[in-house]
Amino acid sequence: MIYTISNQKGGVGKTTTAANLAVLLRRQHRRVLVIDSDPQFALTRQLGTEERSLGVNLVDGLAGRAAASDAIVPNVHGIDLIAAAPALAGVEMSLVGELGRERFLTEALEPLIDEYQDIIIDTPPNLGLLTVTPWSQLNSSSRRSAPRTMHRCTTSANCAGRSTSSPTGSARHRPL
Repeated sequence: MIYTISNQKGGVGKTTTAANLAVLLRRQHRRVLVIDSDPQFALTRQLGTEERSLGVNLVDGLAGRAAASDAIVPNVHGIDLIAAAPALAGVEMSLVGELGRERFLTEALEPLIDEYQDIIIDTPPNLGLLTVTPWSQLNSSSRRSAPRTMHRCTTSANCAGRSTSSPTGSARHRPL
């Protein structure tokens, strides 16, 4: 499953929810990837990873300088992490006038989707591309692999065990 933890307001517990959900799923012996897509990189820091100590991060994967798989920091408290960096804010701004900008995150992360049972994306506190793209693109019916369900979660209680699949097999969003 792909979980996108989002809210346009800051300080509401998105990062804490993402971290706790990742640990909960890992305790169920699931293979989990967390992606910190917030330029403030709070999830990266909360998991004890220093941004400046990383050779490759999400920015490099999005900019095409490295594969997303190269940005994975393995086994951070039992989960895999793609760390954020402050430069994410610039990446989002540079895409404003680009055609197909809504697919940049999908194209970077799509090779990883079948490698993990669960992917949790911690988003920035806004409704920009880094927040909205996971809702609409990562579960699109154009994906070649089996569809997965995506949820918009505000608390870990809202995320646990929910499934919202359509009759055609593509995931749909259900408002909380």
